[in-house]
Amino acid sequence: MLPVARNEGLHVEQLVGEVMVYDVARHKAHCLSPAAAAVWRNCNGQRSAKNLCVELQREGIKADEELVWMILHRLSKLELLDEKLSLPENAIFSTRRDLVKKVAMAGGMLFLMTATIVAPTPAQAQSGGDDSKKPKKPKKP
Repeated sequence: MLPVARNEGLHVEQLVGEVMVYDVARHKAHCLSPAAAAVWRNCNGQRSAKNLCVELQREGIKADEELVWMILHRLSKLELLDEKLSLPENAIFSTRRDLVKKVAMAGGMLFLMTATIVAPTPAQAQSGGDDSKKPKKPKKP
């Protein structure tokens, strides 16, 4: 399966050094690193992980096919691809130690990072917060 970036139900904003993707249906905001954003942007159903790796390198991002698979796996978990992605058996072949070294050489954990926050629904936002944290008034005898 060649990955396809999900576009429906998303609001996308290009920020300095990252891309913010707001999933309207799930009320989640995802902040994609430059590498994750480049992979997501290039998922058009025509490019394999190997082709995506070449595209990243053209954009000046140090990546190999294994790192691209790691990013694709993360994008799939965040539901930012049209279909769930199952990793091929040989997609990630390095040991954890080797992966940590590889990620460090590519630019550190921020290379792969995506940050996700859950945004309140309009009803939650209007409620004024969580009443369970407000001090309780003592009961009169």
